[in-house]
Amino acid sequence: MRRSVRNNADTASNRPRHSPARDTALPRTRPDLARSLPRSAFPALSAGERVYLEEWLRTVWLRGIDAVEDLAGRPWPCTVAETIIGVFRQGEDEAGWLVVGQEGQWAVATCATGDVSPPVASLSDALSLICPIDAASELEV
Repeated sequence: MRRSVRNNADTASNRPRHSPARDTALPRTRPDLARSLPRSAFPALSAGERVYLEEWLRTVWLRGIDAVEDLAGRPWPCTVAETIIGVFRQGEDEAGWLVVGQEGQWAVATCATGDVSPPVASLSDALSLICPIDAASELEV
């Protein structure tokens, strides 16, 4: 799944993707200055899930995860899921993973191989399949 808009400085303010360094003039080595996800993004997520996604993205940014994008509103050939989150690596225009949520279950599809994880019970469990974090030391939710 390709990003909605290519990642370049000329379109930074028009990008629909959600990156920790989005719309900042500071170098991308400052993930602590990350902005919040827009309220209109990821409408199927609970408030707690949105906060977790935002904090997860800030934490894993230094490990090469560049952005997340809400893909549920894109035209699909059929109804697919309540939530589809594209997860992008730095410098890549295509999602590395799709995180899919439906009826309280989550799965992660690896785009390069087509592998799909077994279902897990939470968004945080699904994101940890992509890039685990030490919740005690890196992420407070």
